[in-house]
Amino acid sequence: MELLQSSELTYIQRKMFICNNLPVYRLPFIYEIPENVDLNEVYTALLITLQECPTLQTRYTYDAERRMFNQCYHRLDAIQFEIPHITLDEHPEIYLKQRKEMIDLTKEYPWRTQFAEYEQKRYLLIEFHHICIDGWGIRNFESMFVDRLAGRSRNSPYTDFGFYQRINELQTNKSSFTKEEFLRLSEQNIQVTTNKSHLGRLIKLLKPEQFQHVEQISTALKVTKNSVFQGLWESVLEQTCTGCVYGTIGNWRMSMGAFHEVGCFVQMQSRRIARGRDTLTTIKQISLDNLSAFAKRGKESLTLCTIDHPVVYSYEEDMFNYFQYIPADNLNKFELYIRVFLVNGKAQIEIEYNPSKYSEVQVRFMLDQIDTTLENCLV
Repeated sequence: MELLQSSELTYIQRKMFICNNLPVYRLPFIYEIPENVDLNEVYTALLITLQECPTLQTRYTYDAERRMFNQCYHRLDAIQFEIPHITLDEHPEIYLKQRKEMIDLTKEYPWRTQFAEYEQKRYLLIEFHHICIDGWGIRNFESMFVDRLAGRSRNSPYTDFGFYQRINELQTNKSSFTKEEFLRLSEQNIQVTTNKSHLGRLIKLLKPEQFQHVEQISTALKVTKNSVFQGLWESVLEQTCTGCVYGTIGNWRMSMGAFHEVGCFVQMQSRRIARGRDTLTTIKQISLDNLSAFAKRGKESLTLCTIDHPVVYSYEEDMFNYFQYIPADNLNKFELYIRVFLVNGKAQIEIEYNPSKYSEVQVRFMLDQIDTTLENCLV
């Protein structure tokens, strides 16, 4: 079957491309190389895996005359594939977080690799730009790479640009919401200094008994843990923000399949808070809405907002068995970005915020309200 070798960028990809060369949308990973594995074996396995993924062999362009953002297949040849070797005086995690050079989407592939040595251990450092891959895609890539490294044969997934074209056919740019309806915290008019960070971040780890309570609610209501966390946050946002509409980060795979594909199929959807409902009712309604969206299986267009959502929620679970993800962004994607992250049976809540608009006190209050809201959810 002939591969489809180009497409326009999706709505989300266009936003990422516009941020080219900025410290955002970075996805760096560390893979510790086993002692009995030769670096040449890692090189070969990685090269073959990359060559099996046309959507990673991509160059990005902007056609100013037609006002179109495009992505096009550009074959990766072995002769041009090199993995530099470096020796580190600091842990690879610190090195990746402090790295200043960004991937330039206009000049190179949307990823880069290095072999690193640190304290007699060897690592493969691989960083993707989010424009080419999402969490699900990285899990698929990891599985392909590990199989190749172990000498296990497998059928290559049919990953071309057809899925991107399907997304572009379904998505629309009409908004049914006004700017005034979007959720917002009260801005504090904070004076910005030259040494002030461009990104505020607070992290909260749920206590074991709190996470157990979330699981009890999930079981009692027969909903996902994502629905529980999202319902809790809607209750907090209702108390702390004006407006009623916020953004949720999802994935086209949930409604259109293609779970084996390697690519960036992230989607942004708007959700309206129904004020005045109790938290448990909200949780159940979120679950019903999510199931309804899944049942449509991509047969209806997705309405996208041309106005950026000031407040965005996402839920993620660690899907990687060998790759260690290193958060490294130093720039806000949204004014207020709420992330719930589950790994190894623990729940972490992270809020990224714009420190020139919102104070740490405001954001910390929201995190504290999660405790109270969860405590009051009795099933």
